[in-house]
Amino acid sequence: MALHELDLTDAQESAIEGALETLRAGMKGERPEGRAPFAVLAAGVRAGKVDVAAVVAKAGTPGAGFEAHRAAVANALQTLHATLTKEQRRALVDTLAARAEAHGPHGKGAGKQGERAGGPPPGGPLGHLLGRLDLDEDQQEAIARVLEADTPAPPSAADHEAMKQHVEAMRVEMRARLESFAADTFDARTFLAPPAGDKAPGGAGVHGPAAHLERMAKTLAAVVPLLEPEQREALAKDLEQGPPRRH
Repeated sequence: MALHELDLTDAQESAIEGALETLRAGMKGERPEGRAPFAVLAAGVRAGKVDVAAVVAKAGTPGAGFEAHRAAVANALQTLHATLTKEQRRALVDTLAARAEAHGPHGKGAGKQGERAGGPPPGGPLGHLLGRLDLDEDQQEAIARVLEADTPAPPSAADHEAMKQHVEAMRVEMRARLESFAADTFDARTFLAPPAGDKAPGGAGVHGPAAHLERMAKTLAAVVPLLEPEQREALAKDLEQGPPRRH
């Protein structure tokens, strides 16, 4: 962490560690609200019928738990700002900005997201979860047809260009927010607030996160009738862990 590179006094280290410990304590036992739609998915899988509308409804606005977590992070950031000297804040911001540039669209990681120009493999993370079930040959063939039919078309050139512009705008805004931390006055809540233009191209379209969740629910609605009760139970337990990771 960049903080470790600063020459902190004992008093500063104690204040910062205290703020971090308070933040960690507040997070213990929390259930990420991002899992809520997957809890509904799991219940539908167990019942043998997925309610797509109910799943999408659970992916709405963040609830009290999310807001409480953001407030706790804001308090920790505010303490950090008050604890560091002006020179230390400047050094921290410069270090973080340099790292962001090195790994961003203009750095070493540039272009990697575009390597899979042919689009995602059939099923994506959901296909991985289904692949862990003990499926017979008929089930495998039937599910493969469902996944293939539900695989979205790869983003168009216009989609790529729009996303590129969006990423650049977000990069500029995040750099401005970092700079605000270096200033003498700092509002952590404003720093953490969602960007005013935080609507990525496709956010509500065929490649956005909301559409991805809806597509997953529709796919599962078609797949669930093909599964045996014990297979549905195994899949439900996996879904209860939250969004499946990409492999």
